[in-house]
Amino acid sequence: MINYQGSVENQKRQQQMTMEQTEAEIIRTITLIDSGRKLREETYYPSMVSVTDSAIELYQSGEGKIRPGTLEEIVNRTGTRMDVSYVNTRGIIEISTQPGLEGKNASQVFPRISSLDDPDSWADTFIPSRAFRDHNSGEIYVSSTKPTQDRNFLILVTLTNPLLVRDWENLNYSRSMNEIASSHPTIKNLRLFSTDGEFISGTKSQSPDELNKDAFRRVVDTKRTLDIEIKDRKLIVRYLYIDLGMTGNPDTDDVIAEFTLDPGRSAGHLQSLWVSNLIAGIVLFILSMLVLIPLIHALTNPLRQITDDVDTIARGDLEHPIRETHGKELGILNESIS
Repeated sequence: MINYQGSVENQKRQQQMTMEQTEAEIIRTITLIDSGRKLREETYYPSMVSVTDSAIELYQSGEGKIRPGTLEEIVNRTGTRMDVSYVNTRGIIEISTQPGLEGKNASQVFPRISSLDDPDSWADTFIPSRAFRDHNSGEIYVSSTKPTQDRNFLILVTLTNPLLVRDWENLNYSRSMNEIASSHPTIKNLRLFSTDGEFISGTKSQSPDELNKDAFRRVVDTKRTLDIEIKDRKLIVRYLYIDLGMTGNPDTDDVIAEFTLDPGRSAGHLQSLWVSNLIAGIVLFILSMLVLIPLIHALTNPLRQITDDVDTIARGDLEHPIRETHGKELGILNESIS
C-alpha cells in the first residue's frame, strides 16, 4: 500500500510536469511560427511603402483627382499583385484599383484591418498590418495604411503573392500541434483559435458547445488558463491563452489553445499499477508464510518437547529423561530441570 501510494503521487507529479512542458512547447512553437511569418511579411513592406508614397504624390499632384489608369501604372511597376484604395473619412472606398470595391464600406470589406472608419485614429506614418486570410476569397493578404497630408483619405494597400501563400502554408500550426498532441498521453484533441473565435488549426468537426463558448470568452477577458470539466464524458477541457503581442508585434492576434484531456487514460495505468501491487503483496505474503511456518516450528518445537517432558515427570515418572535440544539456552534449561 505504501509503495502504491508513493507510485500514485509520483505519477501525478510526472503528469503535472509533462503537462507544463507540453504547454511550454506549444507556446514556444506557436511563437516561433508566428515570428517566422512576421519576418517573411516584412520583406514586402518596402514595395508597399513605395506604392503608398506614389499614391500620395499622385493625389497631391492631381489636387485630389486621380486620372483613370494611373494607380494601375504605379502598381504594375512593382511586379507584385497589389491593390490600392482611397478610403474617405466616412470609411467608404472612393477610388480603387479594384473597381468592384468602389462605394463599399472598407471595414466590411476588410474587417481584419482596424481604424478604417475612424479618422481620429489614423496615424501619420506608414502602418503595416499582419497578414490575414480573406474568408470569402481564401486569399492571404498583407495590408498597410497611411493618410494623405490633408487627412481627407486613407491610402489602403493590400498585397498578395504566391510566395506569401506558400510560406503561410509551410509555416502552419497543424503539423507541429499534431506532433505535440500525439506525444502527450492524456491529450485527446488539440485545437487553436484566434481571440475572436476564428478556427486556426486542429479537429474542426468538434464544435464547442455553449459551456465552452462561455469559457472561451472568460479566457479572452482574463488571459488566464481555465479548466472545464465535462462530467458526463469524464473529460477536461483546458484553455491556454498564448499572448503573441508580447513578441513586440502589437498587431498580432493572440492564440487560444484548447486541450481535450482524458484522465481515464492515466486512470487505467493506475488500475494496472494497483493490480500489480496487489499481486506483489499476495506473492510476498505467501513467501513470508513459507518462511515463517518452518521458522516458527523450529523455534517452538524444542520448547514444546521440554514442556511434555516436565509434564511427564510432574505426573510421577521421576525416571523420565529430559530429551536433548539444540541451542545453548535450552541446554542450560534441560540441565536445570534434570
